[in-house]
Amino acid sequence: MKRFSTVTAIAIATAALGLSAPAAAQDQGLACIESQYTQEQRDQVAALGAEMDGGMAFFQPVIGQLAGAITPAIGACVQSEGWTQEQTQFATIAEMGRQGAAALRAHGTLTADELARFDAALADPANADVMPAVMRLVGAGMGGSGEPSADDGEKLGQFVSNAQLEIGNAGTNTGELSTMLLIFIALQNMGEMQFAAMAASAEAAE
Repeated sequence: MKRFSTVTAIAIATAALGLSAPAAAQDQGLACIESQYTQEQRDQVAALGAEMDGGMAFFQPVIGQLAGAITPAIGACVQSEGWTQEQTQFATIAEMGRQGAAALRAHGTLTADELARFDAALADPANADVMPAVMRLVGAGMGGSGEPSADDGEKLGQFVSNAQLEIGNAGTNTGELSTMLLIFIALQNMGEMQFAAMAASAEAAE
């Protein structure tokens, strides 16, 4: 994943939100976002599933479009929840991951059987080190302070291979779509974890 794609999309999205004085916080957390979408925005996000069929070559434009689609909903929550700029960034990361994964799954290029193999492999305790590895790779790609280990990329490739997802309904793009799904899940996990950590820190400080 190119660093420019995700970092730039998040920067543009959070800048577009603005951080004017919010209303009193309602304490809904990330759950606030889902209720803020219009049907047009939901359709816009869902349509991105088809944009992903070309594999990783289309990841950068998809991320940009996804950031634009979710910005209004997140902006509404900035106002109602009183999120700081950092909270907004983590909320954006989490929502990009959540919506990206949902759009990819719903589009249908990865079949129900392929998704079942993907989910079963990801839930397998033997693959417990896969998601942390993907999160390190994604974090490094976004300019984070953590460094991926030498074999993190190999773990990702081995996961796709062991789940028999290298070639499938989308031909050789099946493996790339599976990789994109892992990246989206990693983004969601990273955003949610950091957002929750900030909320806990703020609560402890009160």
